Amino acid sequence: MLLLSFGCVVRLPVSGGGFKAHFCDRSCTIHQLRHTVDNFGQNRPQSPGQPGLAASRVKPQKRGLEDVKMRFDSRLAAAAAILACGTIGALAQEASSVPDHLLGMVGHWRLEQEDQSLPICGLVFTEDERLGGWAIELPEPCPAPFPPVQSFVAWDVDDNDGSVLILDAAGNETLRLYEGEDGLFVTGDGVLPAFYLMLPWDADGTGGEVGDTF
Repeated sequence: MLLLSFGCVVRLPVSGGGFKAHFCDRSCTIHQLRHTVDNFGQNRPQSPGQPGLAASRVKPQKRGLEDVKMRFDSRLAAAAAILACGTIGALAQEASSVPDHLLGMVGHWRLEQEDQSLPICGLVFTEDERLGGWAIELPEPCPAPFPPVQSFVAWDVDDNDGSVLILDAAGNETLRLYEGEDGLFVTGDGVLPAFYLMLPWDADGTGGEVGDTF
């Protein structure tokens, strides 16, 4: 065995005959009988506790796989959290503040006058909360003699007598319509002109009556 100093040059036998120069450092121990240029480094002695070449290459791969798994797990957890938030958001959107017994009131309505040849007023009762009730949408401003558009802001139902309330932005009563024997809602006695709250007629001629809403 030949121990070489820093900056040494050794002659290594080449398979098939001959020699080839090789530069080495001071930590390199050359076993002349066991090394050739073809296998130099494969049998290089290792310091105590120093992993071999194979081990030093496997460990980074192992750490890489663990890192990938950790990143995958974290992304999976994030995706699950997003999905959970989306589900909660969807359930919150589906929930309505309108009581179950009033959900039948949500939808399209129209106000008519006693003379059905006169102009009508289209209304949409929504589930969006407003002061005093739930929002009203007007497809277009209602013509006279119906109240002005700013008077149609919210709708509600009086629990005491079941009358339908049309409210303005301040929660003041614009119209109060009482349920009649025919299931329609009409303004009270002495209110002129009288208005009737009706469901729109469908193209097949059905509709125009409330039915069992409550």
